[in-house]
Amino acid sequence: RQSHYDPGTSSLALVWKDAECSRYMSEVYPGLDPSVQVACLRLDAAGGQLVTCDDPPVALVRGTPQDMASVATNKAGFALFKVAGIQVSFADEAAMGAPIVEVGACEFLAPAAANRIDADNLSKILFQQAIRSQPLTIQEIAEAANVMDT
Repeated sequence: RQSHYDPGTSSLALVWKDAECSRYMSEVYPGLDPSVQVACLRLDAAGGQLVTCDDPPVALVRGTPQDMASVATNKAGFALFKVAGIQVSFADEAAMGAPIVEVGACEFLAPAAANRIDADNLSKILFQQAIRSQPLTIQEIAEAANVMDT
């Protein structure tokens, strides 16, 4: 199981999951409260940051190289972190360039599994936060679609 996301009918759609149809609506980890969000990030020790797998990588946390040297990772440089309070903005809203990400809290949890092949991307991290803090139901989507049709 490499991902909790299943491709839908195209690469632009995902299979819908909510609490009514899926036991694993959000990513959960054994021994942790399901409300706790965990993100896998790549350690960029030289740059003093924890980054996503996006192209280009998005830095979620910055610190000194000494701070980053204390983070234990798997052989590929990935580690798991408890994260909360993520906010995204853009320097130029019209151009939508590189996002500016602020993380309210980030706590080292453990090195990622040895077979982990990449860090999480920013969209997955934001999706996981949204379903924990402001869940959306299929009924709300249907109601919004009906309003748009009128």
